[in-house]
Amino acid sequence: MREKKEALEVQIPLVRWFSENYPLHSQRLVCINNDITGGSREYQYRLAMGLRAGAPDLVLFDDICLFIECKAAGSRHDIDSLRRQIRFAQNVEEKGHRYIMSSCLETLKLCLYNAVENGVLAIPFAYFKKSQDLRFHIINSSAKTVVI
Repeated sequence: MREKKEALEVQIPLVRWFSENYPLHSQRLVCINNDITGGSREYQYRLAMGLRAGAPDLVLFDDICLFIECKAAGSRHDIDSLRRQIRFAQNVEEKGHRYIMSSCLETLKLCLYNAVENGVLAIPFAYFKKSQDLRFHIINSSAKTVVI
C-alpha cells in the first residue's frame, strides 16, 4: 500500500503537468484504476469489470499508444507482480505500442512531451532502454522482492 501511495507522488504531478501544458490533449491521458486494496470482494468486482494483472497506471491514446507504469523511487515490490507487469508490457509492445516503467517524474514528462509534440515513436530510445534494462533485471532476479 505504501508503494502505491508513493507512486501516486509521481503519477499525480505527471497528470497535472500534462493537463496544464496540453489541455487540448488532456482527454487522451487516461488512468487505469488498478488499485485493489478494497479486499477480496472488491478485487473480484474489478476483475469482472476488466481489470487485468499487470495493467499500467496510465495510457496516452494515439495511433501508437504509450502505456506508463509509475513507480516510487526506492520502493520495494513483489517480484511476481512485477513479472505480471512485464508480461503486459511485452504484450503491448508486440502489438506495436510502447510501454515505460519509471520512477523519474522528469523522464515521464519528457516522454509525454515527445509523444504529443512529435508522436510516440519520437520518444528517445534511451528512455525505453532504461525501462527495458529494469525489466530485464526483474525477470532475472531470484529474489522475492526488488527495490526500484
